[in-house]
Amino acid sequence: GGSIAHFGFGLMLVGILLSSAKKQVLSYNTTGITLNFTPESKQDPMENLTLLKGVRTDMGKYWATYVGDDSVDQRQRITYYQIHVEKKDGSEQFDLYPNFLRSVKTQDQPTPNPDKRHYWNRDIFSYISATNAELKDDTATFRSSVVGLHDTAYYSKGYMVLDSVELNPNNAKYHFGRGDTALMAKITVVSRDSMRYTAYPAFYLKDNQPHYLNDTVFAQDLALRFNMITRDQKFDLGIKESSDMVPFIALKVIEFPQIGLLWLGTIIMIIGFVISILWRRKQARLVKV
Repeated sequence: GGSIAHFGFGLMLVGILLSSAKKQVLSYNTTGITLNFTPESKQDPMENLTLLKGVRTDMGKYWATYVGDDSVDQRQRITYYQIHVEKKDGSEQFDLYPNFLRSVKTQDQPTPNPDKRHYWNRDIFSYISATNAELKDDTATFRSSVVGLHDTAYYSKGYMVLDSVELNPNNAKYHFGRGDTALMAKITVVSRDSMRYTAYPAFYLKDNQPHYLNDTVFAQDLALRFNMITRDQKFDLGIKESSDMVPFIALKVIEFPQIGLLWLGTIIMIIGFVISILWRRKQARLVKV
């Protein structure tokens, strides 16, 4: 038992040495958005990928998308972040859920807790190194712009075109039926650098009261609202620009190869401990006899 435990411990050390020596950072910053980390954080801005919410971002051989976050424990202030990762060749996709813990008793720095994707020959670790979850109150307001179908409206970073208006949409975003009274606008947003985004603001009537379903293009700091149909059969759109409404995170992802040796060594070491314990118990019984 002792020999097996020592062999497992040695194999575990070899696994630690190999995985640490050959670890690879996957989250090299390709967005051009770099954050100023404090010296105490010991973070390299170029090894932390800045993700805007809802924007698919290049991460080497992967695409990474910051889907959203959920504060499951308000008392302990634990926030989980959903990161959707997919290989560029389409062979694999998965979600990671690293979390962020803020202390309620002290003003210490938030503590990131990683999440991992396990493979037989490697592990992928991810953790949140920064976030702007503590947003300021958004004081920007919607400004009205009246357009017709295929007309153009402008905002500070580009322009937008009203492509179509659909009655009672039933799609992945909205689910209305024939008995409802809802309208959805399809709007193409074109930025200065010719990037294209699609937004689907909508409104519906319930109890004779209008309800607005805004849509947001986070990459452009832009929120859109479908206000109403005017008397001359045109469409009143609300346009709001505000940098305070753009959630982002800084994500660090590290791949550890050959880490299976570490787990195999751990298992063998535990087996050696168990064999030693059983042997000692057997020897104790023989002594009593």
